[in-house]
Amino acid sequence: FRTQPVISPYQITLTQELSDSIRAVGTNSIIRELSVTHVPASSVVADALHIPHGTKVCKVTRVRLVDGKPFAYCEGYLRADLVPVFYKRDYDTSLSNLIRNKLKVHIGSRRCSFAAAAADEAIAAALEVSFGAPVLKVSVFCTTYGDEPLLTDAFYFPASQALNFDI
Repeated sequence: FRTQPVISPYQITLTQELSDSIRAVGTNSIIRELSVTHVPASSVVADALHIPHGTKVCKVTRVRLVDGKPFAYCEGYLRADLVPVFYKRDYDTSLSNLIRNKLKVHIGSRRCSFAAAAADEAIAAALEVSFGAPVLKVSVFCTTYGDEPLLTDAFYFPASQALNFDI
């Protein structure tokens, strides 16, 4: 049976980007299968970013490898009206760092949530797991200093992955 997630009253603060955490422990991490496209926002993305359904957004998908093995599948959506155009060649760090440091867009706040999920076809192929396999979904939501929704990003980790979060 599937139920709606219970929203926890507790808030946890993560102090650094995932890519920064991986580099900090000296692990070899690279991005594979990076894609930067403009697509119409689905109803879920549009609602999250407070824009009309079908509005063009910048979709960034990537697979992060650690020591040559799939570590995370990532899918982000940015409001195209708030972020300058960028290309695959501009991407060499996390999406948040790209926005802040290269595109010079100020991020006002960042919220994360964690949930169990099942791997769809894209996630299963990227992480080399079975369709429907359990994955950990880490969602990141960023706003501008003016509290405008800017980015929604999701990271999917295979259940076999040992993750430690310092909080």
